[in-house]
Amino acid sequence: MPKLTATDLRALLAAEKADALSAMSASKLSQERAAALDYYLGDMSRDMPAPDGRSKAVSTDVADTVEGLMPTLMDIFTAGDEVVRFEPVGPEDVAAAEQETDYVNHVFMQQNPGFLVLYSFIKDALLSKVGIVKVWWETREAYERETYLDQPEDAFALIVADPAVEVIAHTEHDALHDVTVQTTRTYHCAKVECVPPEEFGIA
Repeated sequence: MPKLTATDLRALLAAEKADALSAMSASKLSQERAAALDYYLGDMSRDMPAPDGRSKAVSTDVADTVEGLMPTLMDIFTAGDEVVRFEPVGPEDVAAAEQETDYVNHVFMQQNPGFLVLYSFIKDALLSKVGIVKVWWETREAYERETYLDQPEDAFALIVADPAVEVIAHTEHDALHDVTVQTTRTYHCAKVECVPPEEFGIA
């Protein structure tokens, strides 16, 4: 298959977007999601308005069912220490599989709010017919500012020799140095978050 040109790719993506956001299907899905949320909240006024003078009590069966399912579904993913486990193919892969398992679980559950992501993802699926999780690799720069007072010449030279350090302010008195430096560090990490169903188009 020949490689798509940029123009062909843009046209293809535009067509998929138009299909995902087409008025009829998007409107129907939106109405169904709104109705499901109303039922979950116990609001039946649109479908079964209470006559004047009659009880307005509503059974919360939808909410009870969803909340009753959540602990069981969450247990599937979070009951143990491992959300995911890599299985070795051969004996030579055992150490690597263990390291991959530890790393992925740490990134998902510690560096990201893994429990909340799973909870929101499952609840969205129960209420809105689809749960969406976005995963991406993030690169960001962080700036740290520090001030060192009364530093001798050798210590001052060591501080400013770091290529990641930028001197912001510097004064010298009695052969001692007061210096404020800013350090720029680049962090790379995998990020995971839920996408609200209403912000996700489905072709």
